[in-house]
Amino acid sequence: MIEIKDKKDIGDCDSKNVRFNERIILNVGGVKYETYRSTLTAYPNTLLGTMFADRNLSLLYKTDGNEYFIDRNGHAFFYILEFYRTGRLSWKEEEGNCICGTEGHLTIGNDRGNITREELISEMQYFQLPVHTITSSFIHRAAGQRLTHFMRSLEKVLHILASEFQTSIRIDFRKNKLAPHITILSSGDEDTTLKAAVIKVIKPHGTVGYVILSTYGNEIKRYLESEVEGVTLEVNHVDNFNWFRLEMKINGLENNLVLENSVIIICMCMYTGVTCMHNETLLETWIYG
Repeated sequence: MIEIKDKKDIGDCDSKNVRFNERIILNVGGVKYETYRSTLTAYPNTLLGTMFADRNLSLLYKTDGNEYFIDRNGHAFFYILEFYRTGRLSWKEEEGNCICGTEGHLTIGNDRGNITREELISEMQYFQLPVHTITSSFIHRAAGQRLTHFMRSLEKVLHILASEFQTSIRIDFRKNKLAPHITILSSGDEDTTLKAAVIKVIKPHGTVGYVILSTYGNEIKRYLESEVEGVTLEVNHVDNFNWFRLEMKINGLENNLVLENSVIIICMCMYTGVTCMHNETLLETWIYG
């Protein structure tokens, strides 16, 4: 038997609130879930919200203490209960219309990952939950994932630049959806191998880069400048050519920090037996003698 417990803590409260938030166990097709009655009654127009309303408690049949059996899909019910708890569906749609839980949730074997879209819709209809939330959640999640992929690609470009000891790049995303134009500013745009590596990362976003920057340019700038230390971004619209220009700059590669993140310092520590310290004077001693 699989048991899943709600971690919600009702805290200190009077006896009336304790009664209202009394814990119940829902045995759904052999999978047990522990939650609070108030979690369910927060949605009074749904099946469980109606079932556990005060006026209907006397009609319910308990199978074991405060346990109630429901003959439905126990693994799909994970998503049903998450909707009651959060008001959202915590799933993402993979290839083949397979619904899988997001990272960070409890694992319930392999069966939960095999719940199809049709099965989930059937369970939502049975429990009288708004089925349109599936479509809404899927649409916004798809767009959000593309935006995330775009930002991760920019981070990867910065990694490529730093690994080649370059510090600035300009990427022009065109409205006509042609391939982005890339200029390695710090190399005089002569490093064709480096450009090819960047193009490989950026090219998949050529059709949407213009739209993403026109809509979320400021948010992308704030995110990357806060997450990647020492990096600045500028996003501007080039009216004459009708494209969005993104310039990213690494504000100098600090030699000491580069050394601290290289195997050189590790080897020095092992060879000399000296404890490694993030100390500029010590580094200069090792390097220059």
